[in-house]
Amino acid sequence: MQGINITDDPLVKSVEDPSDRVPTNPDPKPLVIEEEKREGNDPSQDEGDHQPSNDNAQIRKKPGNRKVKSLQDLVFVRLIDPVHIPTYLVKQIKDRLFDVERFYQHQKEMCLISSPRGTTINPYNYLYALVNEKIKQVKGVLWCVVDPLTESLVINNFSIDAEYWNRGESLQLLEKQVKNIRRELRLKRIVWITKNVKFCKAKGYKESKFGFMIYEGE
Repeated sequence: MQGINITDDPLVKSVEDPSDRVPTNPDPKPLVIEEEKREGNDPSQDEGDHQPSNDNAQIRKKPGNRKVKSLQDLVFVRLIDPVHIPTYLVKQIKDRLFDVERFYQHQKEMCLISSPRGTTINPYNYLYALVNEKIKQVKGVLWCVVDPLTESLVINNFSIDAEYWNRGESLQLLEKQVKNIRRELRLKRIVWITKNVKFCKAKGYKESKFGFMIYEGE
């Protein structure tokens, strides 16, 4: 497959830049964030005001008329540990097929992989925090994976705080990021299971001929 930089072992990333190497026991502190100060209960323990939209691209709705903040303050930072992601961003993903605790366990298992050369970043798992650089707080999360067989980038989930929703403009931030990833990896396509069909078509996506079926019977 062209585009994904791998060694003879298809599960090991080829590290050309020493800065890409990850220590055996990686310290997640390089991403410096600060806890957001909120009044009342810890939002990670209370889902009362976490009412997301009906999609895997989610927002967090807050009470009151809060001014929408600028998307220009946000940057995507790739994570090697999901500990930096506020719990409410995962909780608010509506219709998700996983529980919150399992999400964090899965990402801890998938962000890094072991190889004879040590611990390296998984070239097929892309977990990003959307960070407000000015206040050093995580305001969103993007999770996508690479399917090497079909040479596709698959968007699993995108969740962002309602402060940055701004009538769907945050989807353009997502769309720009995944296209950048696809371009860097030289993948053939982006696959996105979404209800934002109108937005996707406007951005050049086309509907698949296949339906998304789920069976949970005995």
